[in-house]
Amino acid sequence: MGDSNPADSEEKETVNRRGFMQGVAGVVGAAALGTSGLAAGQTSTTVNLGDEGLSPGDDITPYLDEHWQSGAHVVIPGGRYQVSNPGDAFSIDATEDSWLEGDGLVTLESGYSTLPITADNGAHVRLQNLEWDTKLDGGIKTYTLTTDSVLELVNVNIHGENGTGSYGVYGAGEGDNVGTVRLVNCVIDHFSDGLYFSSPFEADSPDDGKALIEVYGGLYHNNEVNNIRIGGDDATVAHVASVHDDPNMAGTGDGIRIRESGDNMQIIDCDVTITGDSNGRDCIRVTNTRFESDRGNTGTVKNSRLRQEKSDYEVVNMNDPSGFVLDGVDNHISGGGDDDIETAGDWTGTMYPPDSNTPTTEKRVVDLDTLEPLGTDDSTSTSSSDSTEDATPKHLEIRTFSDSGIVYEFTVDGTVEPGDSAETYTGGNDSIADNGDGTYTVTGTTGNGYTDEFDFGGQVVAWSAERHPNNTSGEYQLVLDGSTVLPDELTASSDDGTTDDSSTDDSSTDDGSSGSGAPVVETYDVSEAGSMNPHADIIAKWNVSDPDGDLSSVLVQVLNSSGVVLAASRSSLDGSSAQDVDYFKIKRVDGQTFDVRLTVTDAQGNTATGAATVTE
Repeated sequence: MGDSNPADSEEKETVNRRGFMQGVAGVVGAAALGTSGLAAGQTSTTVNLGDEGLSPGDDITPYLDEHWQSGAHVVIPGGRYQVSNPGDAFSIDATEDSWLEGDGLVTLESGYSTLPITADNGAHVRLQNLEWDTKLDGGIKTYTLTTDSVLELVNVNIHGENGTGSYGVYGAGEGDNVGTVRLVNCVIDHFSDGLYFSSPFEADSPDDGKALIEVYGGLYHNNEVNNIRIGGDDATVAHVASVHDDPNMAGTGDGIRIRESGDNMQIIDCDVTITGDSNGRDCIRVTNTRFESDRGNTGTVKNSRLRQEKSDYEVVNMNDPSGFVLDGVDNHISGGGDDDIETAGDWTGTMYPPDSNTPTTEKRVVDLDTLEPLGTDDSTSTSSSDSTEDATPKHLEIRTFSDSGIVYEFTVDGTVEPGDSAETYTGGNDSIADNGDGTYTVTGTTGNGYTDEFDFGGQVVAWSAERHPNNTSGEYQLVLDGSTVLPDELTASSDDGTTDDSSTDDSSTDDGSSGSGAPVVETYDVSEAGSMNPHADIIAKWNVSDPDGDLSSVLVQVLNSSGVVLAASRSSLDGSSAQDVDYFKIKRVDGQTFDVRLTVTDAQGNTATGAATVTE
């Protein structure tokens, strides 16, 4: 577990493991796809801005001015915030590990011109779970000034406006990027270039081109010159959706463009779409006659789906087909347009209609532990496996909040191993017992915003939890393989490999607690405003009660079809009854369906739940 005494939190403030901080240290290279997750940071201070008085709707600027400094891990409660000084508030020049993390999606109601983020002296800088709600005149400019510096953007969503000539994420040139820049599960749309990471190299700057760019998951959409522009050794784009489908977009954009030299560049399991009525251009373009360095000329496209509907542009277009070796392995071509592949490399296993799979145009999401895709369906899968669900290891996280603590126990009918944060060593307060019949029982405690994690095979056959006696709240959150689940879904999901998704647009409540004094969800109504826009405007109205008069909290979460929490609202309660309305806006999700889950917890750790689904 993350805290040997849930009530004693001060000495643990600098080691908060919430927010997907598990993983292995070091750079994840292209050769390590599927074997490593995001690196863990070692910040010197941790602060939750909610504990400092920040609430959704407030101006976040003064809180960031005070706390977002080099060496800090700053946690922002999920919700919408005003930003009065966006450029200065979010910029940082870090010489120590520094993380700015939304606890749930943080929506910022302000744009900015240019936002510089600098990682120096081996620092690991991360921005996570942030979305700028206003169209931006500029984007995020990255600087990694030493080879061991890492800068990560994780679930960062930014939206531009075509015709402004601005970049979504821009890798500064002239020797200002020599470390690693990694984008994970980001959405970048309607800029001039979405990701611009092959800036012109200067002849007198020998360090240019040494940076490593990695892109995992996400959606890059209608950026008018390139959705993704890369260069340099080992540059990797994996499990990404790149889409051009806007006929009114200024310019003519490529899906993925290699604009600078390098060896071993990789495009892996990507979905690239150029529709016939769009101003898109080539699915993949290699502008090798304009390379300004000579670092190599090799790359691979593997297990990707490339849809070209236009006859005047190509699947792969290369300025000099003999000058760059771009190999292809097991790719799927569709669309009915020009399916030409210009390259001196070998393309094997290429599938064409009617045998080829078509790409998705939705955001791709990867697991933060493995950087492998979540929520992959048949339309985006090019391989199959004979393994059963029981043989597939599963990852369970038991998360708590800053004021909560629990004592828990669960049993699996297979093996179980502790993760990085579980304390199963001698003298620790988590344990794994072999029951002698092929099952194992895990008991433990955690609290004060810490997370316990376990890897297991087989099924969870039993789960129980109660409030730790030293804490005022027994609230917790279960995350199975990256998806938030309820306690009853934890056991159900292990039975057949899927969570129970039986809810409809009609709201339903479920008393998922034990004990006569459990809270009750009296009413729970969820609706979508139905406005004529591509955004989901979700309204959740709830009324809860508790016969003992010791209500503690209500947590409302909005999850996408992959089980990823997109937005959340947590209300602290007391007394015997409470009611409120929570509002959520999920941007640019036309036609998508969302689960909206409510969990009410009392001071003893008893819970009741409500669940509903809505469609934009």
